[in-house]
Amino acid sequence: MSKNSSYRVLGVGAACIDLLIPVSEEFLTHVPGEKGGAQSIDIEDINKIIAKSQQMPIIATGGSCANAIK
Repeated sequence: MSKNSSYRVLGVGAACIDLLIPVSEEFLTHVPGEKGGAQSIDIEDINKIIAKSQQMPIIATGGSCANAIK
């Protein structure tokens, strides 16, 4: 490739959205899953966790493809 060439990257993968909420260690005992792990939950459980936290979540992009490209 010449010095003036540009690169193009195509990432194919599932688009994910992460909802981040800072919580206490005690709060973690009331939600499904292990600390440091990942677990799929349905929208009703997500809404319950957000309501219980009494905070607005921070929205961030996620997914292994999106993270690798970033």
